[in-house]
Amino acid sequence: VVGATWMVTRFATLAFMSRVLFWHGRWSVLVMAGSALAGGLALVLLAQTGAGIVAGLALFGVGMGLTYCLALYYALAVGKGAVDAGGGFGALIGVGYFVGPVVGLSGRGLGGHEGAASATVGLTWLIAALTALLALRPYLEARKRRRAAGPVGR
Repeated sequence: VVGATWMVTRFATLAFMSRVLFWHGRWSVLVMAGSALAGGLALVLLAQTGAGIVAGLALFGVGMGLTYCLALYYALAVGKGAVDAGGGFGALIGVGYFVGPVVGLSGRGLGGHEGAASATVGLTWLIAALTALLALRPYLEARKRRRAAGPVGR
């Protein structure tokens, strides 16, 4: 039942995002998605109580729902529904399904030895940093293209 928490919040986020349009084309939602994923993961890995795990899974589910919507929006709107954009969408989802189990195995799944907690914290920070860098990459590429195009009106 506890494990289903992230799936329920992911579904609720998907339902909410399908009804509102304010998030289309906004980079802040991408930052929120990455923050929710990293924060939820950190909460789950560092939780001392069941309530902490549930809260972390709920936050993680929100991040998954946001990421799913953003990836789908990119594939359909920004990528104009091209085959490459669909592949990027699938890749984003696949990375999430790969990274989560790897982090779980690195800390709690290896017998709970004394160094597991510090390894988990370090890995959580590493994943958070990589998520931030990956989230910034499309923004920086778009900015580079705008600068290369020159000022508007010339």
